[in-house]
Amino acid sequence: MLYGILVEPSTGQGGIPCIWKLCFGLECPGCGLSRADAFLMRGDLQAAMTLNWLILPLWLVSISSFAFQVSALIRKGGVPWLNWVL
Repeated sequence: MLYGILVEPSTGQGGIPCIWKLCFGLECPGCGLSRADAFLMRGDLQAAMTLNWLILPLWLVSISSFAFQVSALIRKGGVPWLNWVL
């Protein structure tokens, strides 16, 4: 998600160059996914879904996985710096 802040969504510039595109001159599914992430980070859901509809399920899985991992750490007591917050 943070990568989406670095990429200019309209052109795809500013991110890591795509090896596939450099070798073959064609965009891979990841190219559209990176730009879709950049549009979603800027709040443009329609443009993101137009570029690659898989961005929404990917975000949902990523956020739920992150929340699950954080809750598991908290239950184990493995995050000492969070103890003072809770």
